[in-house]
Amino acid sequence: MYPVTIEFLIEKCLKYGMRIENIFTNANLLENTRGVVNQLIEAFDLTFYVSVDGLYQAYDGFRGKTNAFHDLCSGLDILEGFDAKLFINVLLNKSNLHQLLDIYTFMKKYHSFKRLRISNGFNLGNWVSNRSQYRISMEEEISGIKELIRMWVKDGKPCEMEYGHLFRHLFGQTYLIKDIHYTKDSLCCEYYKNVCVIFPDGSVTPCGLTYPHYVCGSIHSDSLAQIWNSPKMRKFKELKISDLSIDDCNECKYLPMCGTGCRGKALLNGKGYLDIDDTICSLYKHGIYDDFESFVIKEVINESV
Repeated sequence: MYPVTIEFLIEKCLKYGMRIENIFTNANLLENTRGVVNQLIEAFDLTFYVSVDGLYQAYDGFRGKTNAFHDLCSGLDILEGFDAKLFINVLLNKSNLHQLLDIYTFMKKYHSFKRLRISNGFNLGNWVSNRSQYRISMEEEISGIKELIRMWVKDGKPCEMEYGHLFRHLFGQTYLIKDIHYTKDSLCCEYYKNVCVIFPDGSVTPCGLTYPHYVCGSIHSDSLAQIWNSPKMRKFKELKISDLSIDDCNECKYLPMCGTGCRGKALLNGKGYLDIDDTICSLYKHGIYDDFESFVIKEVINESV
């Protein structure tokens, strides 16, 4: 977080009736930016998305920094002190899979902790250099998620939870991919259709996963209105499934559920944003999703009836 940039954004948003919804951070530098954090919380009803990719040495190792976990805890304590709403992001990998239940238990002590968000790795941030070392199979990942869900249900579902595109328990309601029905006229991404992302260097992207490959402008040279209405931003935001020419997807029986997957992940996995999302495709074609869906129906949905 850079105080001058954040203060500039606060001023402009308040002036033009805009709002900052979310701040994504590893919380390691919040000790030096308490004033900015306080300004943000006073000005907007926002959420802090904090990355917690392990505990203790596992976190330090993944971040590549000694005492990084200590700095994380200091940042979490600061946000707790401001009564900020905390959403916790966990990027599952080989170093933290065995700690997943411990991460969940660790976060429960924070009353500001509202949602746990878990995803697999994608080619962004530290994952770019750590992928080959820390990557796990989808089967290992699903197994760990099942253990977590069992504990979470036993605890009475004390927080909201998201697992990628596969599972969401929000506002007291459980959602699976099968609950969403895509058609060829559907937008490729409904999730971020009214949101853009501003990175620390000023770059503005359609979502957090398109940086640095698909940048629509910079707040240092253009207004947010110009960037939001630019042809490049509009093309991404208004992209429909019918605009994609993916032969494997056009006649696939899973298209109504997967909607061709995530455009950002397709881009980050070395393909174009108009290409196939291999991750979600393999979930369906290898039967992994069907097994996970049956588990959620039994352990979460039927348990609530």
